[in-house]
Amino acid sequence: MRIILAKPRTFMNLSGLAAVSLVQSFRIPVQNLIVVYDEVALPLGTLRVRASGGHGGHNGMKSIISALDSEQFARIRIGIGAAEEDSQEQSFNGSLVDYVLSRFTNAEEKALEDVIDRTCDALECALTKGIDVAMNRYN
Repeated sequence: MRIILAKPRTFMNLSGLAAVSLVQSFRIPVQNLIVVYDEVALPLGTLRVRASGGHGGHNGMKSIISALDSEQFARIRIGIGAAEEDSQEQSFNGSLVDYVLSRFTNAEEKALEDVIDRTCDALECALTKGIDVAMNRYN
């Protein structure tokens, strides 16, 4: 099995350009693509694996779906939580963009260590046993 791991160099809102380039350059069927991304709509440390679906309001996914003209690819979402002043160790009064681009607190970094390990396991499971098995194990 050949696996290609890619990290786009585009802005998140232009992720579709990187996805199309990857799919075309390596002649990858869209159905073989797995996109891993952060999600403010999920609580910090939450992991969700899906076989396909919509963009859910995520601008990067909007770009990928539009550029590929397909929703038929797997995705693994990593929850980074929505900005809530009461739950932040540091006061946060900025926009959602500021929140997403801000540094994680020590407590958040600890939670992310676990979810990153689980994400790697889920990705390996999806690649070796299939996306349905990964969804059943990791959701």
